[in-house]
Amino acid sequence: MQKNNALHNTLSVLRAFWHERISVPQPKPLIHISSPRLLKAIRYAAFALWLLFPFFCFISCEYISFMSPGTHFFGSDNAEMLVHLFTNRTGVVFLDLIILYIASLVISCIVKRLWVSCALLGVTSFVLSAASFFKYQVTGEYFYPWDLRQTGNVGILNDYINTDIPPALFVIGAVILLITVFVALTRVSLPIRWSIRIPAALITVFALCITYSNADNASHLVDSFGMDINSVYKGEGNYTENGFLGALTLNILSQSQTSPQEYSEQTVADILSSYSGKASSESFSKPNIIVILQESFWDIRQLPDCSFSADPLENYDRIVSTDGVYSGTMLSPTFGGGTVRPEFELLTGLSADYLPSGSIPYEYISDSFESYPSLMKKEGYRTLAIHPYLSSFYSRDEKYPLLGFDETLFNEDLLKIKEVENSIRGGFTSDDSFVSYIEYFVNSSDRPLFLFGISMEGHQPYDDKFSSAELNLKVTNPAFDEELENTVSQYAQCLADADKSLGRLISYVDSLEEDTIVIVFGDHAPSLGADKAAYRQSGYISADGLDNDDMKKILSTPFFIYTNFAALGSSMLNEGEVNIISPYNLLNAALELTGAPETPLMEFLKDYYGVCPAYNFKLERPAEKTAERFIKAHEYLSYDRLRGYSYSVK
Repeated sequence: MQKNNALHNTLSVLRAFWHERISVPQPKPLIHISSPRLLKAIRYAAFALWLLFPFFCFISCEYISFMSPGTHFFGSDNAEMLVHLFTNRTGVVFLDLIILYIASLVISCIVKRLWVSCALLGVTSFVLSAASFFKYQVTGEYFYPWDLRQTGNVGILNDYINTDIPPALFVIGAVILLITVFVALTRVSLPIRWSIRIPAALITVFALCITYSNADNASHLVDSFGMDINSVYKGEGNYTENGFLGALTLNILSQSQTSPQEYSEQTVADILSSYSGKASSESFSKPNIIVILQESFWDIRQLPDCSFSADPLENYDRIVSTDGVYSGTMLSPTFGGGTVRPEFELLTGLSADYLPSGSIPYEYISDSFESYPSLMKKEGYRTLAIHPYLSSFYSRDEKYPLLGFDETLFNEDLLKIKEVENSIRGGFTSDDSFVSYIEYFVNSSDRPLFLFGISMEGHQPYDDKFSSAELNLKVTNPAFDEELENTVSQYAQCLADADKSLGRLISYVDSLEEDTIVIVFGDHAPSLGADKAAYRQSGYISADGLDNDDMKKILSTPFFIYTNFAALGSSMLNEGEVNIISPYNLLNAALELTGAPETPLMEFLKDYYGVCPAYNFKLERPAEKTAERFIKAHEYLSYDRLRGYSYSVK
């Protein structure tokens, strides 16, 4: 009896301590409920919904991210992903849920009202997974944390949503709203005083930031849940293996990653030990160098069973069949979007493959950076970049000068040039006007010109890009419905316009007295419908998953190198043949034709080409040990200059 009394007294003291020192009374609900029993039941229901809400967010995130475009409510793709996660990746599921529950609890500790945590968690998970769904349909890539850095240009994202909004999105959004409103009306809150809640929340956040900003701790964390931090380099494979939230977590934690295992000053020195650079040859005439990144330039005639009312690449065929022209396919690191990655590789000779998938390479550049423009600047060239689009996109306005460009002109700058008429076609500056700007700068330059230009007319979206009066080219395919035929026709019109402008540019170059070399390449293939619809439905690639051959097809874009003078020979490319090359070597090969000087990196890249003409992280690695050695060496050099100590440029 005495023990029972002691226990009773202890519990009474603890209860009193809770009510007087820790707990706070619950406020009355916003709706009048006279029955205490009903009020209690409603509050319990609100608490239960709050407790279950993070789990609902997890399910809805994976559900939305892996929906098929035609899914009305529940399709095979997202069902298979959920089954995969709960049967094969339970560790990932547990980690995702732990993160969501910690986030929910921390928010509730800070703001007290439970509906606020439901609103913030629900809206964030819904928006991120929906953004990932739409981005994948357009570009073939999921949402990455660094996409948030482009929120200043978020208005343009509306243009990229070229697929129907699945009804499931409306249903899930409505459920999030109803749960949040219900919890808000009950006014349930975390029944703990602020003096305990706030410090607990701050200590939790601080401890997590300190602990997992350390690379080793972050790696240990994901390892303990059955994940590998190096999965961030797998791109799409990271998401299909770990789900949306798991992959997103890995991408965030990868920001604290350490260097490659064998990276050191000595390793870098050993790689470049046999390269000392080379001065320009006596025949180097300092020709004008015009480099054109032709937006979404791809040979659509490769799609099986397509009929064209006119040839969209008539001039391209004529140009690449001309004597002295080098052409072929470039193996782009991206598909459907992400122009900045092949652009960066071309300008620097480095690979973006060894950065976390989807990241923006320019984010890693904060000071003067060795590049092809900076090399030409040292040779007395006027270095100029033009792009008829937003100056802030991908931070180009800040990063181009660091790469060695004397002048950078974007849409707002080009519009001030009254000597050139800026015509709009397909929603952007026309390719015809783009070529006019190039002619203007070549004509007005009083010294050799290195001009890098990015066109815009061919940019997505392609649905109804041109009016019926502007659309002069029709594509038909028995496997396409009317909507997809229209999308493909709209893109083919972009291609025809680009082809016409390139024909005009080459004619202009032929008329110049100054030696001039022109390098043209496509940054990536176009998306052409949700989830690569035109490629799949025409039979160009598999209707299911992509094998190595399919991936190579959709990553390959055309390039050509044209000179109006007798070029020197090439140790990499063969004239008149279908060559293959990676972006990081394209300018290297072009400059070799002119006798330009070479840096140690350029010499290394030439040897790299000799054993592996083109490599992309998304494809199978070559089996040859020599190729593997060069791939690893390029990885170390790329890391060294972007995230390391720049041993290779000291």
